[in-house]
Amino acid sequence: MATTQTIDYSNDIMQVLLWQYNKAAKLTALIQAKQNWYNANQEGFWTYWQQNIFDLTTANDFGCIVWAIILGFALGPFTGATATYRSFGFNQYHWNFNNSNFAPSTGPSLNLTTAQKIQVLRLRYMKIIGKPTKPYANAVLEMLFGPDNIFLIDNLNMSCVVVYNSSVITGTLLNVLENYDLIPRATGVAFTFDANGLDNNDGVLYTLVPGIFPSGATANTPGEVYSNGGELAVVPGITPNPTAPPVYFGSITAFQLQALGGGNLPLTQPTVGSNQLWNNGGVIAIA
Repeated sequence: MATTQTIDYSNDIMQVLLWQYNKAAKLTALIQAKQNWYNANQEGFWTYWQQNIFDLTTANDFGCIVWAIILGFALGPFTGATATYRSFGFNQYHWNFNNSNFAPSTGPSLNLTTAQKIQVLRLRYMKIIGKPTKPYANAVLEMLFGPDNIFLIDNLNMSCVVVYNSSVITGTLLNVLENYDLIPRATGVAFTFDANGLDNNDGVLYTLVPGIFPSGATANTPGEVYSNGGELAVVPGITPNPTAPPVYFGSITAFQLQALGGGNLPLTQPTVGSNQLWNNGGVIAIA
């Protein structure tokens, strides 16, 4: 879906003017006026249609509605009464239950931006035409949401963890991804969503998102957090600030840790069992 078919919408009406009449000013002006009308109304219309409707990468809200119908994915409004009270005309005989009221026939629409609608619809499209494999799913997610913002980790037990950047995948977009089965997957494979991206490996902090951290060979800024085969460590050369707030495993994500750095992690072990992160000889450990 990187490109769409290129169609030539131009119409050269002037070519119908025979050479014998090229000097007929009024006839030439009449045909030129018709040519101008075609340029503005024919070519302009189809160019607009291709950009805003046909091409899903640049579609506007109306184009997204058209694509939603084509792809069988409802952006809303959703059918089904949403009232919690006893509404007029329900059950087999459409009972009223005295002084009841009407219920809405539709629920709310998905409150997505136009850009998010395009992402969701393209994801639906790619699931329909593609392979239900982890490499394919990760390639699609990277194409739509950027590198390391959301990806799958295979647990090798018919389940996958969807690790996502909670500062990018938020709100309604996250709700849609969690509940509408849009990410390519094989039949029977279950998904769980994780915004943390960190793992406790026998007291050593590991990352599920190694791509967002530099490697040990490239990390050179004191206090910078880097990945050594998934194990997280801190570049030496900075003295921790004793007044810095503690950082706890389970309350910080990999993306937040990457931005925060590890220069202020304590160099001595905190209270055992507190889950506080500390710098154990350069390796980030969990107390």
